[in-house]
Amino acid sequence: MKTQYVKSERAHFMFPNMHFGILAEVNAAFNFLKVCNCLDILADAHPLLRSTIQYEDGTSRLYYEIKKLSTIVVCERENINSIWNDYVEISGKEWDIFQNGLLKVFLYPTDLLQAGIHGKLLNGSGN
Repeated sequence: MKTQYVKSERAHFMFPNMHFGILAEVNAAFNFLKVCNCLDILADAHPLLRSTIQYEDGTSRLYYEIKKLSTIVVCERENINSIWNDYVEISGKEWDIFQNGLLKVFLYPTDLLQAGIHGKLLNGSGN
């Protein structure tokens, strides 16, 4: 695959801890392995979900280093009551995109599955 450079002047370079969050309720019984399997299928289809950001040797250009396996971080919680603490933890620390993936999923199992999805704003990929 051709190198995918990060081509962006977006705010995430000025504010590197900027991210988005989505809370979704899924009308299905909670099954951790099924969720992980679905995320793996997504990562297979979308190379950025298997990527970290790296500097190119000699040029210092940023590019997406695509891994063989998903880099999505999945965290299962006991219930939705920890959602605020999870938000504070994610937004209060630096999210190292050179070591970690670009998407984190928090699962809050109830009778229906609730998932908090957090991603880095790194959508400036180029061809």
